[in-house]
Amino acid sequence: MRSRQIFGKDKRYFPVLDSTNREAWRMLQQGSANEGTVVVAGFQTHGRGQGDTHWESENGKNLCVSAILKPSFLAPDQQFYLNKSIALAVAEAVRQTLPGRRVRIKWPNDIYVENDKIAGILIENAIIGSRLAHSIAGIGINVNQLRFDPQIPNAVSVAQLTGRTADLQLCLDRICKTLDHWYAMLASKQNGKIDKAYLEILFGLGERRPFHRRGNRFYATIIGLTREGRLVLQLDGGSQESFDMKEVGFLFD
Repeated sequence: MRSRQIFGKDKRYFPVLDSTNREAWRMLQQGSANEGTVVVAGFQTHGRGQGDTHWESENGKNLCVSAILKPSFLAPDQQFYLNKSIALAVAEAVRQTLPGRRVRIKWPNDIYVENDKIAGILIENAIIGSRLAHSIAGIGINVNQLRFDPQIPNAVSVAQLTGRTADLQLCLDRICKTLDHWYAMLASKQNGKIDKAYLEILFGLGERRPFHRRGNRFYATIIGLTREGRLVLQLDGGSQESFDMKEVGFLFD
């Protein structure tokens, strides 16, 4: 299947923004952006990660991008397929930038190279009636930053892994192309292929590893996901439980 170009035909560059996601929402409210518009900032003063976390990015070193989507073909209970598609697109772009490296998705949508985080994704949706009216996919990729706050665990960049400065424009072009591909897969309802591809690179699948829940450490094995995107774990002892992202967290020994 050949994907038509949607993402990146319209790129909006800003030296500084509060947040690319916020700017994308402002554009939607003003009616000044079509689907596929990409907002890029050299620096974000209030970049966000999942939940209440802050996304750290050194000025001019990394990619801070938000893409505007209008996935009205998706019902609200299918929105995790959008999450999967965006995560697969970012993982593929990272893999193209770092050939030979093991790139995985840490549930729900962090991108890891081996055991280190190289990218994060924040997707925000607006639901009207029984459909997703608008979505903003915020994507942060560590590209040329060489030092990170020591309180941020497992952070890594392309430049750290390759020993050389990467071309930010080339990285952005790759993301736009992989977004085109995986979003076209989603729009054509190839959910089975999306499920298979996501599970193939899911961090920790089938591995017994440590997690934490409400401050308590426990061991379990990831065995899959529910349709809604909850993580299904098999606990030591054989029982199975599913969790959303606020209920359980990964631990790294």
